Amino acid sequence: MGKPAKVPYYSIHSLEHRTTYDFYGVRCRIRSDIPSAIEVLRSSYRYFLTNSGEQADLELLIFTAGSNPYIIARVATSTKYSLFEGEENIHSLGSDASNRFLLFKIDITSVEMLIEEIDYYVLDFVLLNLNQFIKIHAGVVAYGPGAIIIPGASGAGKTTLTYALTREGFDLLSDELALISTSSSDIYPFPRGLFLRRASFDLFSELRGKTRKEWFELNSERRYIVYPPADRIRGFSKPARPTLMIFAEYRKGSELAIEEITAWSALVRLIDSSCLLDMALSEQSRKRAIDATLSFLNGLRCYNLVYYDLGQALGTIKDIFTRTLCMKAGAKDE
Repeated sequence: MGKPAKVPYYSIHSLEHRTTYDFYGVRCRIRSDIPSAIEVLRSSYRYFLTNSGEQADLELLIFTAGSNPYIIARVATSTKYSLFEGEENIHSLGSDASNRFLLFKIDITSVEMLIEEIDYYVLDFVLLNLNQFIKIHAGVVAYGPGAIIIPGASGAGKTTLTYALTREGFDLLSDELALISTSSSDIYPFPRGLFLRRASFDLFSELRGKTRKEWFELNSERRYIVYPPADRIRGFSKPARPTLMIFAEYRKGSELAIEEITAWSALVRLIDSSCLLDMALSEQSRKRAIDATLSFLNGLRCYNLVYYDLGQALGTIKDIFTRTLCMKAGAKDE
């Protein structure tokens, strides 16, 4: 194998701003000469930060040359990755016995867009290599041993509901990923900042009065990175047992409607909404993921929920959750 090419007139040692994460054994490191980008990324993934000096599976070196941002990516050859493939602006810098090296230019116009791009690269890589989990795009909260999974595409109200439930005594496991163990069906925490939309923050008194500097532009929308109190964030050593899956949809002016659905219907909704993230894998892996997900869903109660009034939605979810836990406890006692 060839040696990695050098980048002329540029030294990676000048990238003094850095952050390293450990996502259940998948290690990622980011270095940059753009401190504001590292600051936001450190805040978003603060619970995965590590000081480990071990070599990362993915390392992104982000620097500017003139007005253009560039990335050098070092990817361990022992890992799976789809990022950077098929893009015209990717240039191979060679490889060695353990790594591939790539260089590419990013066509962006702001630091916010850069952060969004890096966040996508990191999550894409992590998802491909967390082989011990079924991965669903969802908010997850837990109370005691039981957990509620709230799948949803952007704009469905998932983040608002997830944050609101933490204010009702539930612990946050994630607003991004439901990581479901393929061996035990337990849900493991994936805590990160909740990117709450500007339209939602007036619902919560503690968020009112935030200044423009405290907001963050993401996907051309103003967001605020929200964290519940530290005692409402579930630690990595405390997985939960899935109890409910609720497909929530915020619909302005609508009456509250709740409908229980079958495991098969829930699986179809996960696939149709692109929330079952394992569908991006190979055909053989997709089949395994579908079988494992359907088996997992057969042990849950699943619902469609349409809501407009947040208070009504919270009351309905808590009521169903409590009754389901009581039913399960009663079944164990028999």
